Amino acid sequence: ACASASTQTYGKSLHAESIKFGVAIDFHIASSLLSMYSRCGNLIDSRKVFDEMPERNVVTWNAMIGGYFKNGDRESALDVFEKMPITRNSVTWVEMIDGFAKCGDTFKARQFFEKVPLELRTVVTWTVMVDGYNANGELEAAREIFDMMPERNYFVWSSMISGYCKRGNVKEARNFFDRIPVRNLVNWNSLISGYAQNGFCEEALRMYKKMQNEGFEPDEVTITSVLSACAQLGELDIGKEIHYLIKKKRMKANQFVLNALLDMYAKCGDLAQARLIFEGMSHRTSACWNSMILGLAIHGKNKEAL
Repeated sequence: ACASASTQTYGKSLHAESIKFGVAIDFHIASSLLSMYSRCGNLIDSRKVFDEMPERNVVTWNAMIGGYFKNGDRESALDVFEKMPITRNSVTWVEMIDGFAKCGDTFKARQFFEKVPLELRTVVTWTVMVDGYNANGELEAAREIFDMMPERNYFVWSSMISGYCKRGNVKEARNFFDRIPVRNLVNWNSLISGYAQNGFCEEALRMYKKMQNEGFEPDEVTITSVLSACAQLGELDIGKEIHYLIKKKRMKANQFVLNALLDMYAKCGDLAQARLIFEGMSHRTSACWNSMILGLAIHGKNKEAL
């Protein structure tokens, strides 16, 4: 819990209590502390806990590697990897590939990918390499690895769809989508989002309807993309239907959904509803301020916009 919320104060208090009661050396507590400090960005205390552990297993070593990568210290991550005295597992290799890819070093990530023992090269290993290339805009390299995959999961298909959409090639993204043997919601969201982001809003709405006809329930990601399409097209009626669906399904309206609702109402000219959503926001980002101001300005409410 402390690791997720990055509340080091509570974590350190628990650490102090564990030392006081002589349980700091417990393997599970030490592992949790290591994870907590790493996620909070406190690599000094994280490494201290790691070094003081009387015994370490592959999970602990992987956690230390991951902690360094999450905080941008790839040199230390590599050092820990090379010093591992125990057999590495598939997660160890994934941490290295993913870590270097997220640092923008796809060359190093590929080197590690090629070194993975065949028995440890899982679908996740392949997927991380493909997604690493896509995240760095290296679509051709991603395609090369994708085509070599002995098996594929939902995520790798979505990664390729998103990669082509970011490049603006929605036709190829659709080709990939149509090739998926069995689709899940993430696949649908990737394509719908890609259409909306590239201005193919009618197609985004068509795919949204098709998705529902095939029995898929939209989530917050779907809703955000479809509302964006409605805003670009000026489709107030469909936008209102989406808003009604959110209320009917009692979906959690996160910041992205609220921003999308506000933007849709503002661009479609329902300024009263836009203002209602705006005033009800507990947290207002620059995006929602911009949407409200732009909506007022383009519909002749210049004084209110100022």
